[in-house]
Amino acid sequence: MAWPAGSLCLNQTILHLATTYYGKLGRCLRAGGQPPPNLLRWKTLILLACGRGKASRGLFSAAVNVYLRRFLYFLLGLLGLVLLLVVAVVVFLQFPAGQDFVARRAESYLRGKLKTEVRLGKFRTDFRHAINFDDVYLADQQRDTLLSVGHLGVSVDIFALLKSQVNIKEVELENGRVRLTRTEPDSVNNYDFIINAFSDPNAPVDTTQSTLKYDIGKVHVSNLLFTQNDQVAGSDLRAKVGDLLVNMDEVDVNNSIYKVDNAALRHSVVRMSQTKTAPELDDNKPEAPLKLTFGLNKATLEDVGFTYKNDPAAQYIDTRIGLADVTAKNIDLVKEHIDLGKLTLKNTTFAYAQNENVPVAQRVVNPAEAVRKVNEAAEKANPAPMRWRVTLDESNISGVAVNFDNFNDPKVKSRYPALDYSHLHFTGLVLNTRDLTFTENKTTVKIDSLAGRDQSGFAITHARANAVYDSVEIRLDSLDLVTPNSRLKRSLAIHYKSLGGIADDLPNLGLAGDLRDARVGFRDILYLVPSLAGTPPFNTGPNQSFLVSGLVTGRLGDLLVRNLDFTGLRNTVVQARRAHVIGLPNVDKRLYVDLDIQRFSTTRADLLSVLPKGTVPSNISLPPTLSVSGTLR
Repeated sequence: MAWPAGSLCLNQTILHLATTYYGKLGRCLRAGGQPPPNLLRWKTLILLACGRGKASRGLFSAAVNVYLRRFLYFLLGLLGLVLLLVVAVVVFLQFPAGQDFVARRAESYLRGKLKTEVRLGKFRTDFRHAINFDDVYLADQQRDTLLSVGHLGVSVDIFALLKSQVNIKEVELENGRVRLTRTEPDSVNNYDFIINAFSDPNAPVDTTQSTLKYDIGKVHVSNLLFTQNDQVAGSDLRAKVGDLLVNMDEVDVNNSIYKVDNAALRHSVVRMSQTKTAPELDDNKPEAPLKLTFGLNKATLEDVGFTYKNDPAAQYIDTRIGLADVTAKNIDLVKEHIDLGKLTLKNTTFAYAQNENVPVAQRVVNPAEAVRKVNEAAEKANPAPMRWRVTLDESNISGVAVNFDNFNDPKVKSRYPALDYSHLHFTGLVLNTRDLTFTENKTTVKIDSLAGRDQSGFAITHARANAVYDSVEIRLDSLDLVTPNSRLKRSLAIHYKSLGGIADDLPNLGLAGDLRDARVGFRDILYLVPSLAGTPPFNTGPNQSFLVSGLVTGRLGDLLVRNLDFTGLRNTVVQARRAHVIGLPNVDKRLYVDLDIQRFSTTRADLLSVLPKGTVPSNISLPPTLSVSGTLR
């Protein structure tokens, strides 16, 4: 039978015969047998239908294409099945039941890996932006709490991790507990087993720098209890964080850049105690260069307490901050520059106590040593010699109490209440300033308002001045100082070799002042220098005062006053173009006075209250009143 060459029916018939033939032939050969005779008749029929040569080759190609299509259909079906399973898993994990399944599997894995109690109460995520954990618990090897978290939520762009980016919009931690310990004598931390479980000691150290880029937004922590008991170092730290909120501007871990937009800590307490002397460090060991870049726009502390107790150093610090708020313009730790905007401090108490017999080097609170170490680190980062510079545009401080006690010294007993420099307790402190600049050698500030009261009764009602303080001088310009007993105006400066040695070297205390109608009460002088209570004229009582104007220069023991106008004691008036007094404050000894007097009037009682005993011979009787002018030596 013959068919037309171009007939569609012929082609389909040939294709069907060829497919059937080669299929049966393949199965027969795979079975290891010989083709049966009927298959040879199939081949003959196909060859007769198609002819030899090109027709047979075309028939073979058609059969191969059929098998290739079937194979591709199989692959596509398999791929579709895999994708379907992935979609099914993702959809399944979107539901609480699926996420609980993941939590249980992770819980079981960690228990087996860490060989301790692990609990993951709830796990919730949308696998795009949010990951939440609730009721998380991890015990240490002694079955004590190592970590517990009521709620931990992280808003993170998971797909950004594929681009080596860590984009965290928000981290929220609630009702947490972290308990760290280090025990003697093996110095083992209670979290070391976690590091050991997930580390390979034979793995090569990875020295390559991380390529991760960080973008961290807000961190919010509430009701967190952190404890650390280090038996090796002898320290015990306990911190209760009520509410902590931090908004980051920039984080670059590789380059040590941490810039904070604003940070606020509220309703928190930190307590630290030290029971052992801090181990000695090798001072010759080079300090690592300081590379930290830190930035801060605003920081707030509200209802925050800090307590530090060091038994070996006999030191105690207790701070209670009602409200502290500071804004910053620039912080550069490497260049040692800190520029602050405004500082607000209210309802705050600072208390510091120490035992004077403990050497300064053994004290943990040793500001000079701390500054030295920071300076060394900064100078390594910048070879040029650097000095700290701190500026503050404005301060608003009120309701502050400052206490200082040296319990090794007994309280001073004096005839009248006086400042006890080993036990100072100031309350109601108010300080408003502008344009504060602090450097290592000099501090300048404009004081708009200063007030406060010590437990002795000494008080400053109001004070304002442009102040300069350095290692040898305190100068007050545009001064207006008011106490319940005194008032000083214009300018005043004192010069000294050592600020701490003023009381022991009063004759060499340098004075420079331009006083106008200044009133000085004996009561205030005796507050500051109680040892004068038994010397004239202060032995007459603390309730007197004197008015004075003039230009003062020199030392207290060698004092020169120009244009002096003095009214004091009970009935004494002195007006002098020049007054030179040598021998103060020890008037019981030799006292030299050189006066160019315009007017001098006094009484016998006033003279006897000032002159040392024996100055006036017993055979001389002073008149009840005395008035002179001219030169007196």
